[in-house]
Amino acid sequence: MNEWLSCIASIISACLLNVLHFFIFAENNKFGGVKMATAKIGDSISFKRDGKSYEGSVTVVRENSVIVKYGYNKEKNEPITTIVNHKNYKIK
Repeated sequence: MNEWLSCIASIISACLLNVLHFFIFAENNKFGGVKMATAKIGDSISFKRDGKSYEGSVTVVRENSVIVKYGYNKEKNEPITTIVNHKNYKIK
């Protein structure tokens, strides 16, 4: 009987530790790094390209990146867009 109670206590203890771990480290992603805030459609973000800083508006959100409109080409009459990895921008 004591072995059975000890086994149940160990299982409950392990479960409680897992729950605590989940709540304490919930902002960490599956790779162990800190999860970044992901922009939403319409958010204004800033990013760097070739040493220059840009600001733009998010038009599409993907798993690892966002598509950003950051200018307009009058000659071609179309928006200037680029893809930016979630690690490489800041939400304004």
